[in-house]
Amino acid sequence: MSAELDWQPSLLFTPPKAPPRAALLLASGFSVQYRALRAVAAVVPRVIVAGTGSARLLTWSRYGRRYHALPEGAFQTAASLEQIEAICVEHGIDLIVPADGLTTRYLAIERRRILRACFPTPGPEDFDRLDDKWRFYCLCTALGVPAPKTRRFAARGELEAFLARNPNSMPGMAKPLNLYGGLGILRIGSHADLAEIDYAPILFQAFIPGEDIDISVIARDGLVERYCIYRKAGGRVHYIENAALIGYVEIIVARLGVSGVLNFGARIDAGGEVWMTECNPRFWHSMDFAQIAGMNFFAETLWPGKGPRNPLAGRSVGTLHGIARRALRLRPPGHMDLRMLAHTLRDPLPRLFGYSDFG
Repeated sequence: MSAELDWQPSLLFTPPKAPPRAALLLASGFSVQYRALRAVAAVVPRVIVAGTGSARLLTWSRYGRRYHALPEGAFQTAASLEQIEAICVEHGIDLIVPADGLTTRYLAIERRRILRACFPTPGPEDFDRLDDKWRFYCLCTALGVPAPKTRRFAARGELEAFLARNPNSMPGMAKPLNLYGGLGILRIGSHADLAEIDYAPILFQAFIPGEDIDISVIARDGLVERYCIYRKAGGRVHYIENAALIGYVEIIVARLGVSGVLNFGARIDAGGEVWMTECNPRFWHSMDFAQIAGMNFFAETLWPGKGPRNPLAGRSVGTLHGIARRALRLRPPGHMDLRMLAHTLRDPLPRLFGYSDFG
């Protein structure tokens, strides 16, 4: 790496008055990264992708103007900065955007040596504190935020021994520390279920009867500017309000003073009490539903909208499976369902062949 590149400070991020002419999307995979691509492409005329691994599948999308393959491990070393800067020079890049957890952490670490404006992210220490489910649990308990009782085990054998001594701890949820998209999460109802665990360390979390509820927020310097709360039921994503959930999230965000987009998972029990379970300090899988419902988290982070902080409350968007089931019952699609169909049909190949789920 050249001395100039090594010592050049990053450009301080000031949201531009208008969308940039070209953005570089950093991607280490396909699924959530495709959702990020669609959000960026909705407001930026040219989106260039630099990626590793299955990110190459983004070439099937009409919204990526050019794809640059980076070597495996590129987002885990500063050695890739010079190649990324060369891509930026070639395409006249105004803004660099991380599409997933690996690239968000990479940008958080290296942004002070990057010659371009970067999308806001938490700092590397705050990213790790939120992304690691064990550290997130410890943070919640320290702040007095309700979270299911969680234990950490170095290997499956330790968990097996614990459950042999404490069988009443089942059912519970086994989780990896920081995978995403539900990968590795297992409901452990008997000792036989332990055979499915193929990772270590292991978190074992008390099972909270009830339903999942999520909140996605835009944070700036420890304040939640905008958010949406949603639950999935009946083949639909329902946007709702929940005062307790936003209250707990505001405590966490204020304590860390973070900026960027954050997605929190929680459980709500039969009595209505909310229990925080995880945080994704990056873009997430269901962000396309919010975009269809009227809230583009990429654009809203850079150019905050006016109006209510929770602008989607009361809206509902059908998944593609849900819309299909509705059609089989001879029920016409609603307005938001038509927007989902149009969103999909404008770029069908990634949905059909790119291992992206139909929701």
